[in-house]
Amino acid sequence: MKVLGIVLFVLVSMFVATDLSAQCAMCKANADASNASGFNAGILYMLSLPYVMIGTIGYFWWRNRQQIENAEQEAEVLKLLKNG
Repeated sequence: MKVLGIVLFVLVSMFVATDLSAQCAMCKANADASNASGFNAGILYMLSLPYVMIGTIGYFWWRNRQQIENAEQEAEVLKLLKNG
């Protein structure tokens, strides 16, 4: 139920957002200049960082879960061999 509330909050927040003009002077000057490729590269760099972090956490979580499942399977096999 708690997860549903969080998801609902995020969805509502996405649709209620208003238009903002929060751009620093340096970013605005760089975007207006002819060197927009540097500005776009910076945006892509900042955009990729959260995905890399979440992917890394997800990988370690998955690997840990696999180790736990393997240990549980080995314990079950040893139990069956002991009883069998």
